[in-house]
Amino acid sequence: MKILVKKMSTRSYILIENTDGTFSGVYCHFDGYPKGVGATLLGSYRTEAKIRDLIALGTLSLLSSSPETSVVHHSDEKDRAPEILQSITSGRYAGIQYRYVFTRDGRWMVYDDYQETYECLAGTF
Repeated sequence: MKILVKKMSTRSYILIENTDGTFSGVYCHFDGYPKGVGATLLGSYRTEAKIRDLIALGTLSLLSSSPETSVVHHSDEKDRAPEILQSITSGRYAGIQYRYVFTRDGRWMVYDDYQETYECLAGTF
């Protein structure tokens, strides 16, 4: 008997703030809620270099504790490169609930599109 494990497709963006005020980021399809993607980012992605390595992968199906074990999803050529966004609420994907932003001062913030709140990710647990 085959057992399937279902993942919730709570959509999210993972972003890093650039020095020019734009944001580099990628879409992540599964487990985007704070106790999923948020907890993984807080626990495993604490340096700019590691976050940029993750974002360089392009669109993600599933985030893991390292870029090497995260699952990428490239349905077309646009998915292979990070997006450059003018604001944290822009981007080409619809239905995003959470946007995780690594700020220039080294903090993870989370924007909840549905509640329209923006707060320190560590404070959501």
